[in-house]
Amino acid sequence: MRTVKPIFVAAAALAVALAPPAARADAISENFTVTVSPAATFQDPGILFSSTTFDKFDPAIGTLFDIYVTLAGSASLTPTQNDTLQLYVATSSGDAITSSTYYRFAAIGQEVQFNISLSGTDNSGLDLALLTGIGKTHVVMEAYANLGDTFATNSPLTGRIYYKYTTGTSAPEPSPEPASLALLGAGLAGLLLVRRRSAA
Repeated sequence: MRTVKPIFVAAAALAVALAPPAARADAISENFTVTVSPAATFQDPGILFSSTTFDKFDPAIGTLFDIYVTLAGSASLTPTQNDTLQLYVATSSGDAITSSTYYRFAAIGQEVQFNISLSGTDNSGLDLALLTGIGKTHVVMEAYANLGDTFATNSPLTGRIYYKYTTGTSAPEPSPEPASLALLGAGLAGLLLVRRRSAA
């Protein structure tokens, strides 16, 4: 039966002891709301509604690589004609995070109740940089409809932003743990033993 040479065992022990920590993905979230009350009338095709503020992603935690946003609740629209309302969530600079969702209405002049459900991801470097740092930020809900339409939320829309980030490779090298030191010692002892046998 073939045996594993001590030099390979020693080299493996050294590799494990000296290997850098592996990157690990994780996520944290922040809550926000969007309120449109009293009702807003579209005097321009598009209106931006700001959310409440929330914390930016703290770069001391790790490296942000993706964000995921949700926004949901009930609202009402009074259309002036057969109409389509377009909604999406964007960063404070106006870059879209969620894809556009379209709501169609045919009850001209009548208030229509409907539910809003928006979600989407964004990994644009500029947007990630905008949301990274110390302090507060916000997102906007962009709405597009025909002139004269009125739009309102029945209660604050509830939103959440998920910060997806990695830790490990970008973090400072940690001090060696006792287990790592033990592996390192075993590897050095193995190499010393092999060297003595070769010299004998």
